[in-house]
Amino acid sequence: MAESKITIKGIPQKKPQIVAKEGVILIFKIIPGKTQISGMPAYESYCRVSINKNLWKKVSKEIKETTYYILEGVPKANVNPKGMPFISVLCSDIKVVNGLVEDEKNPGSFKFPGSLPEDTDEVIPISSIRIPENLKEPKTAKKKALDYFKKHGTFKSPVVVKKDTMTLVSGYANYLIAKDLNIEMVPVSYNLLTGAKSKDEIKIKNIKWYMLEEVTEINVKDIILTEDIHLNVQNFIFSINLKEIAKTMEITTPIAVRPLEGGKYSLVIGAARYFAAKILDIEKIPAVITDMSHDEFMGARLLRYHKVGGNNKARAPKGIEGETPISLIKVPESFLKTKPNPAKVKETIEYYRKHGKFDKPVVIRGDNNLLVDGYKRYIAAKEMNLTSVWTVKLK
Repeated sequence: MAESKITIKGIPQKKPQIVAKEGVILIFKIIPGKTQISGMPAYESYCRVSINKNLWKKVSKEIKETTYYILEGVPKANVNPKGMPFISVLCSDIKVVNGLVEDEKNPGSFKFPGSLPEDTDEVIPISSIRIPENLKEPKTAKKKALDYFKKHGTFKSPVVVKKDTMTLVSGYANYLIAKDLNIEMVPVSYNLLTGAKSKDEIKIKNIKWYMLEEVTEINVKDIILTEDIHLNVQNFIFSINLKEIAKTMEITTPIAVRPLEGGKYSLVIGAARYFAAKILDIEKIPAVITDMSHDEFMGARLLRYHKVGGNNKARAPKGIEGETPISLIKVPESFLKTKPNPAKVKETIEYYRKHGKFDKPVVIRGDNNLLVDGYKRYIAAKEMNLTSVWTVKLK
C-alpha cells in the first residue's frame, strides 16, 4: 500500500534547526483553513518537518528568515508530553519562495508581491474564479510558472477568465501557484485572447516543414492529449475550413505525434487538424512520428524553416552539429515499436548514395545521445554499415 502524503505550506515558526541525525527540522503552526492538510483535525496544532541533508542542500542558499516553504512528505500523528497534538513529516520534496509579504488583515495569507503583468484588467479574490471540472494539473507549466515567479516576483501574464461567469480560460498554472502561496488577490484579464500562444496552424502555413517519406497514417482514436499547451487552452484559432475537409473526408497536412505505451500517441502539433478529424469522424490522419515534445519540435522542425526567394529552404535545428558514432546513439522503445516503411528507408539510402549525405541530420539529446528525430535516417545509416551519422544535439 502506498503511503499517504500531505503538503505543508507557509513560513515556519522558528529558524531551521540543524540536527545531526535527521538533517534539518522546521516547525510550522497549522492554521485551519490556511495550512492545507486533508484528514487532519480542524484546530490549531503544530507540524514538525524533517528534511534530510541532501534535500536541504538544494535550497539552502535561498533560505531567509521570511522564506515561504512548500513541502511534501509522509505524515505521522503524535502527542507531546503536555498532551498537545502535533504532526511529524518526513519531507520528500521541497520548494521555497522569497519576497512574499503577509496580509496584515488576513494572517496566513499573502499579498501579490510584484508589479502587475501586462494586460491585467483587475485584481480579484482567487476564490471568485471558477475552475472547469476535470481540469488536469499542468505540471510542466506549473514548474515554469513558479520559476518565473521566483525570478520576477510576478506572473508572466494574468489569469484569463470569462467576465460573465468568472470561469477560468487560461493561466491555470498561475492560478495553482497563487493557491500554493496563499495569495488571495490575483491579477486577471477578461480579454480571452490575452496571452494566447501563437497557433501551430498559423506557424506552419505555407512552410514545408516535413518530407513526404516521413509521413505515415495514425488512427485518430489512438491519439491523446498530454501536452500542457493543448490541455490548458480552452479557446483557440481553429483556422480550418471543415466544409472543405468534409467534401473529401481527408486531411492532407500531417500532424506530429509522439509514441506512448500501449500503442497510443501524444499529439505534438496539429490541434486544429486533430479536432477536425474528431468532429468529422475521420478514421485516420497523416502524421510525422517524433520523440520530441511540442516546444522541442517547434524549435527544431518548424521555426528553423525560412522562405528564401519564394522557395522553402530548411535549416538544421539549433544545437551542436557534428558526426556521432552510431553505436553511441540510444533509440527509445517507442521508436523501436514503429519502424519506418522499408521502401522509404530504401529511398533514403538511395538519396545518400547519390548526394553523399542525408537531406537532414539525425536529432539527438542529452549525454546518452537519445534519438528524438530522424529514425528513418538512423535506420538507413545502420543498413549501410556507416560508423557515424550527421547529427544535431539539442541543447
